[in-house]
Amino acid sequence: MAVEDFLRRHGEEKFKEALRLQDDEAKNDPETEPYKSFYKAREIFHDLKRDVDKQRGDNSDGVFNFMVMSAVLHLKLGINYVGSEEPSTGEEHLNKCLELLAEHRLDEKCCVTLMSALNELGILWATRRNPEKALGYLEKSEKLYIGYKHDVGNSPEMPEEHFEVKQQDQDEGQLVQKRKEHFEDKHTHTLYYLAQVYGKLEENQKSAEYCHETLRRQLDTRKYEPVDWALNAATLSQFYISHNNFPQARHCLASASYVLQELGDVPQTLTVTPDDDESQEELNKRERLPKAWADIYRCWIKYGLMLLEYSQARLYEQLDKQYSDEQNLDENKVVEDTEDEKNESIFKFNLELTAIESEITDKSVTEFEQAREVFLTVQKWVKSAKEFYVLDGYCTDYVEVVQDHSKLYKLLAGFEHDLDRQSKMHKRRVDMLVDILKQLNMQHYLLISRQLIYELAETYSHMLDIKLAIIEENGMPPSSRAVNKINQLATLSLDQYQAYLDTLKDTNKQLPSKYSEEDERPAMVAHFCMGRLHSKYIESDPAVQIRNVKRSLDCYQYVVDYCKRNPESEPKVKSEKEICEEMVLLLPSKMDRIRAQSQCVY
Repeated sequence: MAVEDFLRRHGEEKFKEALRLQDDEAKNDPETEPYKSFYKAREIFHDLKRDVDKQRGDNSDGVFNFMVMSAVLHLKLGINYVGSEEPSTGEEHLNKCLELLAEHRLDEKCCVTLMSALNELGILWATRRNPEKALGYLEKSEKLYIGYKHDVGNSPEMPEEHFEVKQQDQDEGQLVQKRKEHFEDKHTHTLYYLAQVYGKLEENQKSAEYCHETLRRQLDTRKYEPVDWALNAATLSQFYISHNNFPQARHCLASASYVLQELGDVPQTLTVTPDDDESQEELNKRERLPKAWADIYRCWIKYGLMLLEYSQARLYEQLDKQYSDEQNLDENKVVEDTEDEKNESIFKFNLELTAIESEITDKSVTEFEQAREVFLTVQKWVKSAKEFYVLDGYCTDYVEVVQDHSKLYKLLAGFEHDLDRQSKMHKRRVDMLVDILKQLNMQHYLLISRQLIYELAETYSHMLDIKLAIIEENGMPPSSRAVNKINQLATLSLDQYQAYLDTLKDTNKQLPSKYSEEDERPAMVAHFCMGRLHSKYIESDPAVQIRNVKRSLDCYQYVVDYCKRNPESEPKVKSEKEICEEMVLLLPSKMDRIRAQSQCVY
């Protein structure tokens, strides 16, 4: 029987019905029978395959076409079995498809079917947590696309075409265009999966490149959903941020904002209030766009923070270089700017982004006014993100945004030369951190509370250092008010470090002999910092001075003893431990000197 006769009799209609069941009807299957439509489709595919294989044996003239049809059915059965949680059987069918088409990979009737089977096997092995094997299949699919484009050039047939009767009045131009789009879409899927697999393999540069190419192709063909595309572009920006590639990161974020605007103007507010009679599904649908904007704002926030942090690090590096090279510089010679400019071209999307990109620079900032411009822009995004991620309902996200806001003030302070203004910026951090801690239930949010307490301790300590620097700058003995402030800040910082350590105690209120992996370094650094803080008190009473030195000694001794008990932990606090060992040797002599000077016995 000729292929067209076979299709006219029953092949075409049965194939279409199986696709309808698997692709459409399955979405409406009841929870009690989740694969009802898949099973019905499977029966039809198996019936068709038996008929097709019979025709392959009986019909020498159409044997190739029937062989291709058999491969397509193996593909569909493979997808069916994998989709209904029978991956091993699905894998068998997909491999059978590859086997049938192996010698005809560049044939226009076979290429896309083969690509599809390779992609499905790549996905299958990725879900089995074997990214290396998944990569092998996906790379074959990519090479097949490239090879076909190079060696053949025209658009290969779609798998479904092999079960369609050719119409006499069919528009060949439209068919060719449809084939081309399908071929390119299939390759876009391959690139998308490659991006995911390279990410699993921690080959982040390759993952980013494939992700970018996927997004570009989706944009150019206008085959994308705006929210998904925008969030993927924003996520990609975080890779570039982590590599200090701010021009590329800004371009991705601006593209995300631009595409999201396709769904309407930027909302004046992202606040979403649930209705009493609203289902969770309805609320999620209403929240989708505001949440997308909030997430993109959070990515913009990370961009601004990293830009300031990178800029600050560069300034310190330049100052260090200037200081170390000072002896070799002529009096009028200017220190060379060592910034590693990105000479490579930026991978750009075909969008007009000037207005969005102009909101924030992609260059390092070198002075306070430039840093302040970045600060004000990022602070707007913080405010917008907090409109959606409210404390009641999104506690963890809200706290993270507050922590980013605190870090924003910290980084701005690093560009400020006026010490009083620096201190006020850190006071703003204290206010927001204390406010959020008051609202948290520590029992339910222990890890978050620990982070906030630790950051408070560090912030109070930083304010203390600033007050001491002001005294040193003035060159005069400190006033009683300044002394009280310094002692107060030392106490506040110590109290927070102690509060953090208290959260690590066991049920007997004792610190563990060995901290957990994630707590080990923070706990040791907390003791180290407490040792330093006890020495910062300004006291005139020798007995109090000796008491504070003794407390410093105890803190340093704790770190030394802990590392002796747990030598494998020493690399985590190597530099701090070395200082602690030195202070353990020096501080007893200091106490002796205080005793001698005061002629008192401790």
